[in-house]
Amino acid sequence: MKKWKRWMAAGLSLSMLGASGLVASAAEVKVSSDKTKVSAGEDITVTLTLDQALEDVTCFEYRIYYDPEKFTYVEEQNSIGSACVDTTISSKPMTYRVDGQKCYSVSFVDSSANGQSLKAGKIASLTFQAAEGMNQDWQDSFKVERAHFAKTDMWENLQETDDAKVSYEVAGDVTYGDVNKDGTIDNFDAALVFDYFVGSAELDTDQLKAADVNGDGTVDNFDAAMIFDYFVGSIEIFPVQDSNE
Repeated sequence: MKKWKRWMAAGLSLSMLGASGLVASAAEVKVSSDKTKVSAGEDITVTLTLDQALEDVTCFEYRIYYDPEKFTYVEEQNSIGSACVDTTISSKPMTYRVDGQKCYSVSFVDSSANGQSLKAGKIASLTFQAAEGMNQDWQDSFKVERAHFAKTDMWENLQETDDAKVSYEVAGDVTYGDVNKDGTIDNFDAALVFDYFVGSAELDTDQLKAADVNGDGTVDNFDAAMIFDYFVGSIEIFPVQDSNE
């Protein structure tokens, strides 16, 4: 009898939750930067990351606004992530606003109009070189706007989805080598970096910073090897730490 009552109580609780109108949180596109401030001649990379998988997406467009007098777009360093491999980045700066501010467009269009599935993960990264020191917050230097985002139901209701709106993330302090953020630098971190290098894993902005232990601006097999060397005791400090002292 007691067991039956427990099942009834559980069922009633689930019913109340269903009636409360609780819904899953909408997906967002997180905008992050690998640096908060840069000096003249330094690069800064802005990354767009989808935090949840989405189905039936027919198109999207995000516009990254910047000041061309202060920054130069480094096209050869841009990259498309695994969230949507058909994403494209405009080859030239574009102007949409009445104030004439320049932007680069990150977009996708499903030519079949049947809709595609997007994975959670990086959409794209764009790198800019500073012509002068950036003393203001990076979010004031790079404004990202969601211009369009539609799913297949747009053909029925003639409206775009509320999903994938823009929010900003600030890269915090990291522990070099602790790529999986578990508080320990070990062989698991080295393996994760190697998986990223061969394309079988995604890393967020903080993880990329923690993984670049030789400080060359690239996360590759050399970083993975150094993290493993640290784990087995062959080295006591990473080159990036030595150069920052």
